[in-house]
Amino acid sequence: MSIFDYIKQKMSEAGIENFQINTVLTDVSPGSRRRVGDSEEYIFTANAFSEGTVKGSISATNQTFNLNSAIVKSDFAIMRAFKGVTIIENKGNDTLYVEFVKVIPVTGVSEAQVSI
Repeated sequence: MSIFDYIKQKMSEAGIENFQINTVLTDVSPGSRRRVGDSEEYIFTANAFSEGTVKGSISATNQTFNLNSAIVKSDFAIMRAFKGVTIIENKGNDTLYVEFVKVIPVTGVSEAQVSI
């Protein structure tokens, strides 16, 4: 299953048919945090990596997911859906990079106007 199929499935389960997506690559410096999602947004993680050892977490109102070097080698364990304000924390000694898809629900548009 691709990340985009996973997103369509999860959004349908949430009763959201119209949404916009943005693909993002962000970096988080060692010992710091980065906010990547807002209250009505969904963050779907696709990949995480570092030049050194991966050590960190991604958390939102619906879950916390701990990142480590073994987890990020998996094709499917890394795919998670975070709802609302989402924080990526880097507990490692090297820059942490996280690829994700930001999904923003759109109201008052026809299906033809929705991009995915």
